[in-house]
Amino acid sequence: MTKQKVKIVLGIILLITVVLCLRIKGNLDKNSNEKKNLDNQRLAVMALKRTQPGIEKIKFSHTYDYSKYGEWSIDAEIIKDGKLYKRKLYKTGTAYGAPLTDSDYNVPTKESVIVVYSNGQQEILA
Repeated sequence: MTKQKVKIVLGIILLITVVLCLRIKGNLDKNSNEKKNLDNQRLAVMALKRTQPGIEKIKFSHTYDYSKYGEWSIDAEIIKDGKLYKRKLYKTGTAYGAPLTDSDYNVPTKESVIVVYSNGQQEILA
């Protein structure tokens, strides 16, 4: 093989190695982001439960966002006092949109809450 062909083969091998390394790093980042997303969902439920009475169930969508200020949020279906509300939740427990009901704020939900996370897992938070 000529020197030029050897250089081409080595260049191709190097390119394939770089692509594989980037792919592996991307998969690791994705797994880390998914865990962080699930942790944030749990924090959002616990915070909302502390400030809203009558929460029965929360189901999260599969997509989450970060605002331009870096604040995490996710769309959720919240069942409160038998009514369905679709809101954007933040990990602080605040729900973006109209108030959930006219009930007292800063009164915790004392009952257990059914949570359906974005990956389909379910949990009952007491």
